[in-house]
Amino acid sequence: MTTSSYRRAFPAPTPISLTVKARSGRVRITAEDVTEATVDAQPSRAGDDDAAEVIERSRVEQHENALSIDLSRRGAGLGVLRDAPVDLNVTVPLSSTVSVQAGSADVTLIGGLGDVVATAGSGDVVVERCADVTLKTGSGDIRVDGATGIEANAGSGDILVQNCSGPIDAETGSGSVHIDHVGDRAEIRASSGDIEIAEMAAVLDARTASGDIRIRRALEGEIAAKTASGDITVAIEAGTVARLDCSSASGRVRSELEPSGEPAGDERKIHVASRAASGSVTIVRAS
Repeated sequence: MTTSSYRRAFPAPTPISLTVKARSGRVRITAEDVTEATVDAQPSRAGDDDAAEVIERSRVEQHENALSIDLSRRGAGLGVLRDAPVDLNVTVPLSSTVSVQAGSADVTLIGGLGDVVATAGSGDVVVERCADVTLKTGSGDIRVDGATGIEANAGSGDILVQNCSGPIDAETGSGSVHIDHVGDRAEIRASSGDIEIAEMAAVLDARTASGDIRIRRALEGEIAAKTASGDITVAIEAGTVARLDCSSASGRVRSELEPSGEPAGDERKIHVASRAASGSVTIVRAS
């Protein structure tokens, strides 16, 4: 430990369990094909004495395959520290599990991690190529690119999901939710934000209070969509037989699909149940 930085390597011949607590700055955790875990903490701004003191008071401990890093120790009384920003970079073996608690710090987790749990207040959380992820922010955004399952909750931030091979459970208050593909069960909730799904082929339950719901390409499966004052638009893939159950209390309901009979056994089929209070419901063919 020095007065301004911390650098150290820990033996890690197998995947480890990493726990991080941080308050302000940036946290970046990278999984690589390595046999040791490296920890590097630096003030975000050169010459920041308070950040250097945060690092000085930090605690880094290893017990067997568990490594903990605590940058949240502020002291008490006259010795309490402000939330000075610190940049923390950690490299761990592939498939390591990670748990992060951050205040206003931005969190980035990449490179082939195992299960991930991350909580941030006003910071953003970015995750790439992990197993199951559980993420929560206050006002920060959540971005996931590559996961086997996702639970994401953002207070006023946006949620962006790409390349998820498993179930998705996403909720935001005033933010929007954007998902590139739903191939498993997905439950999406938003208060005043929009919900947009680029493509779906499974079971989707999407609800928002005052936002719009847009599904740009529905291949097969089931859709339950509900909004109060927003609009609902579903574009169904050509060749997919649709069964529609759509209504709006004071808005317009319109379908551009041609009437069809019961689907054959090998035909793709989809059931769309949509409810709008004052918004419109539109069903079209995907272009």
